[in-house]
Amino acid sequence: MVSLIGCSKPGTAPTAPTHGVVRYKGEPATDVRVIFTPTSGRPAIADVDAQGQFVMTTFKRGDGAVPGLHKVTISDRKRNWVQEPGKGPPPSRFPLQYQDVTKTPWSFEVKAGEDNAFELEMTD
Repeated sequence: MVSLIGCSKPGTAPTAPTHGVVRYKGEPATDVRVIFTPTSGRPAIADVDAQGQFVMTTFKRGDGAVPGLHKVTISDRKRNWVQEPGKGPPPSRFPLQYQDVTKTPWSFEVKAGEDNAFELEMTD
């Protein structure tokens, strides 16, 4: 008899609960999307609430992120998603290094079987 432990449905992979808070200069960052990009596998995303809190989603709402090392970035939703016709995007409200996976200082490990909580603090 063959036992398959840890296998998942096709198109999915195991995930671990991943959540936290994003702050800029000590205040909750709002209108932000958080992206956890693993070294391999599917990225996880989350929209931040009014208190700067987020819960990551990879395959289904709130399922977390795949275990392993992640580069973490944000997307300034007011800059990237809300533009007036005929105008370019407004200036970013946050430092650009946090919005570029090749420049972000945030690198975190999501651990399997654990509740992964992260505090993301942006500074100038």
